[in-house]
Amino acid sequence: ERTIIEETPDSKELLVGYIARDRQSCRLVACNRESGAERTIIEEVSGDSDHSFVDCTNNKCSWRWLGGGKEIIHLSEIDGWCHLYVTSFSATEERRTRQLTTGKWVVRDIKRVQEEVPGGGRPGVWFTANGCVAGHDPYFIHLCWAPLASLDGKEGEEVK
Repeated sequence: ERTIIEETPDSKELLVGYIARDRQSCRLVACNRESGAERTIIEEVSGDSDHSFVDCTNNKCSWRWLGGGKEIIHLSEIDGWCHLYVTSFSATEERRTRQLTTGKWVVRDIKRVQEEVPGGGRPGVWFTANGCVAGHDPYFIHLCWAPLASLDGKEGEEVK
């Protein structure tokens, strides 16, 4: 299980995962160790506080580093289904987020991120998911893989 507070790879900031008590929002905030300045990296807010909430159970508020701290891979239900997203982490550039997986099924957990693959294979992420195989019981948990596309716009779709 991932901790809710983590140091950045360059040790200049602390990442703090914040889950609102009413479960209406979940944020990942980077806090500068020297100045105390904060910046929001990821924020998910419930659209209807009377009928919905931000689900932070089962590692849904966890994240993994990519590119030596240049990006973060995380889970989000922003499209109505729990999927994988990559968000840039730069303090000087505009934050960009790209969706890695899509469909009417849910990602359960990130199992392994392979940025470098022996033999020149394609980098990707291994994860578990439900409902992703047509004709199978939607409650069965499947081990799945998705490619890691760069944020330069050459692959994947950028979301706002």
